Amino acid sequence: MTIFISLTIFFITKKDDFNIYENSQYGIKVKYLKTWERQDLENPITAEVVTFISPQQSDTDNFQEKVTISVDKFSGRLDDWQKSSIQEINNTVSGAKIVDKSVTNLANKEASKLVFTGKNGQDILKNMQVVTLKGDQAYTITYTAKVDDYDQFVETADKIMNSLEIN
Repeated sequence: MTIFISLTIFFITKKDDFNIYENSQYGIKVKYLKTWERQDLENPITAEVVTFISPQQSDTDNFQEKVTISVDKFSGRLDDWQKSSIQEINNTVSGAKIVDKSVTNLANKEASKLVFTGKNGQDILKNMQVVTLKGDQAYTITYTAKVDDYDQFVETADKIMNSLEIN
């Protein structure tokens, strides 16, 4: 009985650990951890709308994991987007290596998923980029972490991605 009660309390309190970010201009709504910092970007050049940044793990933590949402104009098919993304990654990311290329779901729509690594200064970063299309818009969520920390935060990144709603 004690285990059941403590598990119930755990799940009730866990559910409340999220804030909601909503942007009516881009028609998106997403949940993110209350302990993560939100940065509103609205960058017309990179198409980045918002980034959620993990708390620093220690004083020596020199890279904080992040999840970035971008909304960009795009008229084409999902595989066209994936091909151009791979080309852009190979052209702009130092030491880029595509680790996984697959089809998934994002906001109840078919989506392209790319997992890739690359160098950022001394750090090797691992990224998971998931993209879906609606109308003439491409909605991209990118999770970025150091290779060694990727698995530790991927479940949280998945929760953020799975909560995305596109109106």
